[in-house]
Amino acid sequence: MIARVFPYRISSAKVHAADLGWCCAVVVSLMIVAMTAATPWLSYGPRLMVRLVFQTLCHQQPDRSFQINGIPFAVCHRCFGIYSGIAAGLIGRSLVWRWKAVAEENAPAIVLGVVVLVGLDWGLDFVGIWENTPLTRLATGFVAGCVGGIYLALALSRDPDRPDQRAITKRIE
Repeated sequence: MIARVFPYRISSAKVHAADLGWCCAVVVSLMIVAMTAATPWLSYGPRLMVRLVFQTLCHQQPDRSFQINGIPFAVCHRCFGIYSGIAAGLIGRSLVWRWKAVAEENAPAIVLGVVVLVGLDWGLDFVGIWENTPLTRLATGFVAGCVGGIYLALALSRDPDRPDQRAITKRIE
């Protein structure tokens, strides 16, 4: 008699639309980060296409962009930080899940704080009081992107068909 040994149990839980949406958002955000950072290694034609895609989203000033061998990324320091932060915020969804209620209750204050942080970095440089650097632009963009990614992940995680989300949906209505 031969016994079948299968150490893994197949779960009967269905894949929820919210989980699928979150996975798609993570993949897309990582692809955007990779695409913006890959421009120095692309040949001229594909590099031009990527830069054209991001032209409407970023000023693309070469002196305000990371460069490799004199070829700039497709976006500036701050935009690269924002895109990287969105990816990090989406990926860190499970780390933030414990503080979900706090994040939702204090959303206006948190978003306002991030906007003020980015505005100060830009505005103080604009008026000549402070000179921002590639690191400050990257850092403020990353913080803003993380907050945006976390709130995007929380929004994508709302699934009214999921048993643990029904109470939230009823409370919102």
